[in-house]
Amino acid sequence: MISIERKYPKKLLILESILRRLPQDNPVYEKYLRQYKIAKHGYEGELRVDREWKEIQLELKHFLLHSYQKINDYGTTHQIDTIFLSCQFILLLEIKNISGTLVFDEDKHQFLRTQVDNTIESFYNPIDQIERHTILIKTIMNKMDLCIPIETAIVIANPATIIGVKPRDTLIFHVSGLRSKVNKLILKYPKPRITLEQLVSFKETLLEMYCDVELLPKFEKSNLVKGAICSNCNSSVPMKYTRGVFCCNRCNFTSRNAIFESLHDYRLLFDEWITNNRVRQFFGIESIYSANKLLKRANLVSYGNNRGRKYLIPNDILEKSK
Repeated sequence: MISIERKYPKKLLILESILRRLPQDNPVYEKYLRQYKIAKHGYEGELRVDREWKEIQLELKHFLLHSYQKINDYGTTHQIDTIFLSCQFILLLEIKNISGTLVFDEDKHQFLRTQVDNTIESFYNPIDQIERHTILIKTIMNKMDLCIPIETAIVIANPATIIGVKPRDTLIFHVSGLRSKVNKLILKYPKPRITLEQLVSFKETLLEMYCDVELLPKFEKSNLVKGAICSNCNSSVPMKYTRGVFCCNRCNFTSRNAIFESLHDYRLLFDEWITNNRVRQFFGIESIYSANKLLKRANLVSYGNNRGRKYLIPNDILEKSK
């Protein structure tokens, strides 16, 4: 049973909005594009492993917590790709969607990747990451007076990746081996270590401790193009609002729904609250009446009266355009 679904990362949403509104000739454009490609690649690898979980039919009662996030007692963050909870054992997964040949240097605590052109790169060691997460889960278990074996694994989501040198006592395998590894753990721990009631209580405790600690990209708002961006040609010149529609000066594409796409970006990049004055500033509209028409079309919940009125842009603003 999935207790926490994996959501599309807010980091990716923000990077997508930045790339839409950052001219490609801007010196920092490539930096954000690289960040986006890396984050998107990692997310796609996590989804690949999630699909594998859905195909595994298990008789034992269990819970899956995907992309679990928490701040520990020292104020630092934990982002655990997947937590598998059962009465027999706990399994923590660290998912890597990296190509090339991977080497896990146990003595030096290094994680190296050699590409086809023999370029060698060093990354943060996922073994150290998963051991750190293990300490967190053990600490929580100790406070609840629970004793359950904790197993850890590094799952490689890219089928073309070659797993080279690795420690013998660390589970590192391709995603295709997930079913086999889980079944072996079930055989290794045939008897329950806690009751189902305790398992549910432990799961609920983890859910209560969950908090959104996703590290978000930093950016200069002054570099971003304001207004409605043409979805047809992606011109960095904002669309012009006239007679109730947005029109692109480059390709003459017109849209009434550009307001929803633009407010989606505004919420991610600037603020979840917007006013009539900010609408006029953002979209380059002079008329208070025209700005009010746009706000009514967006059907936003408002608070306050007259000049103090502000509007809340919801998370699902894009759904209103459908």
